[in-house]
Amino acid sequence: MDGYGPCGWTWTLAVLLLIFICRLISFRRRRRPRPHKSSSFPASKASLSAPGIISDSDLKNLMEDLDENSSSSASNINIWENVVDRSCNSISYTAKCCKSKDGVGPLKYLSVTTFEDCSVDLLLDFYMDYDYRMQWDKTFVHHQQLQLDHASSTEFGLTIKKFTFLTPREYVLAWKLWQGTDGSFYCFSKECEHPLAPKNRKNVRVAVYRSGWRIRKVPGRNACEIRMVHQEDAGLNVEMAKLAFAKGIWSYVCKMDDALRKYSVKKQHQLSSIAGARLCIQKVPVEFEVRDDSISRVDEAVLAGNQRLGNCRSNKTKLRRMPSSKVIANGLVLLGGAICLSRGHSSLGSKVAMAYLLSKLTKRASLDLSWKEIDQSATEAQALMKFKSSLVNADPTLSNWNPATPPCTGERSNWAGVLCYNGYVWGLQLERMNLGGQIDVDALQPLRYMRAVSFMGNTFVGPMPDWKKVGAIKALYLSDNQFSGQIPADAFKGMYSLKKVHLANNRFTGPLPTSLESPKLIELRLDGNQFTGAIPKISSENLKLLNVSNNRLEGPIPSALSAMDPDSFTGNTALCGEPLPTLCDPILYPPAAPIAQSQSQLPIALLVACIVVGLILIILLIIFLLLRWRRRGSQTPQLGKPIDVEKNSNNINLNAVAVAVPAAASASASASAAGGHNIETNNTSNQVIGTPGRRSDQHQPGKLSFVDEKRQKFDLQDLMRASAEVLGSGNFGASYKAVLVDGEALVVKRFKQMNGIAREDFHEHMRRLGRLKHPNLLPLVAYLYRKEEKLLVSDFVTNGSLATLLHGKHSGVLKWSSRLKIIKGVAKGLIYLQNEVPTLSVPHGHLKSSNVLLDEDYNPLLMDYALLPVVNASHVHHVLLAYKSPEYAQHGRITKKTDVWCLGTLILETLTGRYLAHGTSADLAAWINGIAGEEESRVFDRQMEGGASASSRNQMEKMLQIGISCCKEDADKRWDLDEAARQIDLIQHDDD
Repeated sequence: MDGYGPCGWTWTLAVLLLIFICRLISFRRRRRPRPHKSSSFPASKASLSAPGIISDSDLKNLMEDLDENSSSSASNINIWENVVDRSCNSISYTAKCCKSKDGVGPLKYLSVTTFEDCSVDLLLDFYMDYDYRMQWDKTFVHHQQLQLDHASSTEFGLTIKKFTFLTPREYVLAWKLWQGTDGSFYCFSKECEHPLAPKNRKNVRVAVYRSGWRIRKVPGRNACEIRMVHQEDAGLNVEMAKLAFAKGIWSYVCKMDDALRKYSVKKQHQLSSIAGARLCIQKVPVEFEVRDDSISRVDEAVLAGNQRLGNCRSNKTKLRRMPSSKVIANGLVLLGGAICLSRGHSSLGSKVAMAYLLSKLTKRASLDLSWKEIDQSATEAQALMKFKSSLVNADPTLSNWNPATPPCTGERSNWAGVLCYNGYVWGLQLERMNLGGQIDVDALQPLRYMRAVSFMGNTFVGPMPDWKKVGAIKALYLSDNQFSGQIPADAFKGMYSLKKVHLANNRFTGPLPTSLESPKLIELRLDGNQFTGAIPKISSENLKLLNVSNNRLEGPIPSALSAMDPDSFTGNTALCGEPLPTLCDPILYPPAAPIAQSQSQLPIALLVACIVVGLILIILLIIFLLLRWRRRGSQTPQLGKPIDVEKNSNNINLNAVAVAVPAAASASASASAAGGHNIETNNTSNQVIGTPGRRSDQHQPGKLSFVDEKRQKFDLQDLMRASAEVLGSGNFGASYKAVLVDGEALVVKRFKQMNGIAREDFHEHMRRLGRLKHPNLLPLVAYLYRKEEKLLVSDFVTNGSLATLLHGKHSGVLKWSSRLKIIKGVAKGLIYLQNEVPTLSVPHGHLKSSNVLLDEDYNPLLMDYALLPVVNASHVHHVLLAYKSPEYAQHGRITKKTDVWCLGTLILETLTGRYLAHGTSADLAAWINGIAGEEESRVFDRQMEGGASASSRNQMEKMLQIGISCCKEDADKRWDLDEAARQIDLIQHDDD
């Protein structure tokens, strides 16, 4: 790069400046685009003085926007990008966004929220009840009705929202409601000016706001959905607003669902704010009502999409607009790159230019991908409609197969019997639907992502379909039909992904197909047919389920299948050999002829020679290892002493009894790209382990992942060379204290009951925990993922746990004031967890005295919180305290009040100083009842009670009653966490 000299960089800078200035001049000469006359989101601001501020044309445009597949104009195509797709038992939510039609301005969002066990009227009242919304939506700080115009059925209002770190946003809106003949409701709102709402300098007035929704019942289910289109310019950066929406909307939706469930109880007290909206509902014009068109709408939608794409590519006469801030920013990026080059920062300049080019390529690739997704969705719809036409009795079972609606939206299926994954058709589950006819496999060929097919329990007839045409299938279920005839020998040839084949209870004849040789085959059911002949050599490496009973098979069972269940072969009278008790007739099935002695002498000699050589090699290897072990045993590990990496790259001692970093870290380190390091251990509690290695990369196998990028980084080798001390072992596993070379003290905790979660799911949950910040939560520093076990790293806390100070050798140091502070801090931490992780049934789940750490000022820090989603389902009831609660013992379920029960046991243990052994649910109930039934004068910890004033004594008694109330066996009578925290906060110490 230096060969160009300063003159070269000066010319480069001059040329780039000239290009940038020319682009600005050329933009200024171009005319601005004329505004669209008909748009659901026009650019001009609405005014109160304008007649008909919201008209039926707004409703028409809203209905077209809500049904993105039925746009009335070819120029209205929207390229949607999926943003969120989440669901739980009671609610599902999907959202996508697209740019505005002119390419500038805020993004347009289209979302669908489905509420289970909810009526349309309830959801409508909930959405229009602004008084109740201010109770559960903390961002909704003010709402005022300005005017209700009965002549136009339009309502005007002022709303103020407060977002963290932002100036409050002020909305002056007008809205109008309609009701359709099918019972659905529509609402459209937009910004306006009103004389009763002058601008307030303290707030930011939202300049552009267009939002509309439709609430209707979900067919065939006790559920209803609200489909919403929303566009808002609140003065935020578009990409930052999109990122904030994607990260926070699901938590908001869950909070909304929780508020909706409570609203049905409070509804009778909340009707004042929705009375006006109810009175002004108009009827949807007849000409706007949605009609159910024919199947040809798919073809029309595809054709319209192609026309729109053509218009986007070929419309060269479209008027240009003035340069936006985005264009200027791109130019400045290039200019910055040139300046870096001219100043000698060639590397930085090239990175800036590369970032600009990559951003352009990424946008083009995402645009192409969006069009591919649209084309694939239309192709799948066409293929399924063609397949449906070949079926008998398809209606009314498959009546909701409507080409106007895509088969899949993210993970959610819109068509009956269709399984979806990532927006594509993943499988067909058409079981016991009384379907008949012959399966048209050719129609299913365009389904490139289909992996599973199940047509069990129907009346399909004819020969075996040619499934090789859709060779990517992994699971094929055709049992309990009326298929007949012989299956060709090559019926499954080339289907190497096949894992499960179920053909039971049909009328197949002839020999078993020899092409059932998939190495991945784990289940094969052929019972209840009329197969004849011998059992072929079926691949048995991964085969776990085999059933060929009740056929007409004969001959010996292959030796590879001799370990299968004998019942799998019953009903075949001519079968013989293991595992059946019937021996094979040596005359009919003679054993293999023995090899002549003259021919076998040479192989036997070779075999003996190989055995002798192998024994010699094993003896030499043992001697070599003994010598190496003796040489290593004579070394004494020292702090920071380097060990030869090359000589010990594959020699790692996994003895984790007294090692600061357990076997998981050691094994992972040996698998890293830098190679492992020798680990020396002994039976003392303090030691030095290994040498430092390379810095770790996030989410790589054997690498520590840090949840806080600002944190000082360290790696596994830093931990292994640290002095180590075993702290103890709990339900999850052992904990170790590691002091790094720079003096930083850490705690490494080992978890073995988390090997059932996928890597990405674990990473996502750990990042979620890393975002939790509260004075009463012990923050997560880093973590390590391995399939067998996990490591969580946190800071070492000086005073240890509450359990140690209550029951250990330092018991008695906690006076009443300190214990009250601890209980209050624990309650605050639980409230924070409940608000930040509302989707968890128990936000903490494992609250006990040993999981409450105390800093130097005796402030409590909760640990091992929110681990329920990552613990194996088979172990969770053994390790988490929440599963010792009365509701789980009685009803087999846990609720959000289960954490309140855990809090109650913690309060009782803190007040009494009595050790709580976490045995069975009955043991815990007996412990609680023993405290509740004892006299208050004898129940308190004497070391806490000694020297306490009468006022402090009164506070202890109140706290005792709070603890007993939190431990009530009937969860319905137990306080919720908000009430428990409020009662605790009411107790004030004399020093407060």
